[in-house]
Amino acid sequence: MKSYIFIFSVFMLLLAGCSKPLSAERTTISGDSYHTAAVTSDGKVLVAGYRNYSQEDVSSWRHIVSVSSDDNHILGLKNDGTVIAAGNNAYGQCEVSRWTDIREIATGFNFSIGLRTDGSVVFAGSNMYSVNECTSWSDIESIFGNAYTAGGIRRNGTYIGSGAGVEEYYRPDDPAIRVIADIVFSSGAIILNTDGTVVYHGEQAEFLQEVRGWTDIKAVSGGRYYLVGLRRDGTVVACGDNTYRQCEVSEWTGIVAIASGSYHTIGLREDGTIVVIGDKRFDQCDVTLWKDIAVP
Repeated sequence: MKSYIFIFSVFMLLLAGCSKPLSAERTTISGDSYHTAAVTSDGKVLVAGYRNYSQEDVSSWRHIVSVSSDDNHILGLKNDGTVIAAGNNAYGQCEVSRWTDIREIATGFNFSIGLRTDGSVVFAGSNMYSVNECTSWSDIESIFGNAYTAGGIRRNGTYIGSGAGVEEYYRPDDPAIRVIADIVFSSGAIILNTDGTVVYHGEQAEFLQEVRGWTDIKAVSGGRYYLVGLRRDGTVVACGDNTYRQCEVSEWTGIVAIASGSYHTIGLREDGTIVVIGDKRFDQCDVTLWKDIAVP
């Protein structure tokens, strides 16, 4: 019985929202279970919703060009390639002050990863499920993190992963998976091909196969049993669970980046403002007055 409870707990963590625009080294909006974060055009950071850190914890941050966050901790990538962190440090996930030459950052549950300019990966935090095996990778173009999972896209367009769920949800024998541009883990693996098509494998897959009809997608995102895609023309599509209206994005235009929490969807407009829809129980949607958010 204990083993079943443990597996269920891992699965629920995998369901937390995760997203990463294609030009991921400049991710200026971030969402996780019940919170939202963003980088302003002058290099500061704004946060809203439930989390283990406050606005005061990041109010002194400057020269930030990218942000990655979960409910436990937040990372900021500075314009000089160094990284700063705030929040829960119980597993050393915030011990990133010695990182240098970083071009992209990502967070999981109690861990942090960074992609160096030479294509190697650095790690800090909990090593549950041997997720820190990512430090042996090389020739990496892009990274992501979620729950107990770390993943990367190699420069040749192939995928590599470490931690929980990476083999269960990624199925390279699917002919619909071509040259990979990005992978995001939510309730499963959301795989974006370089040709703008999308493939999903994971929980509730039979209800989410609408994504195979999506075209001209340049970024993907997802939360608990719902998926979001950003088209190249700045419009947004979504499918799946709509309990909190998180999929009602069809009227959005001029969007340049997307992110998701468990039940809320975030869009960054080209004018630097934010649109958001979905679960408001923890004030994670209190971002409509934010402006001058950096456009990636």
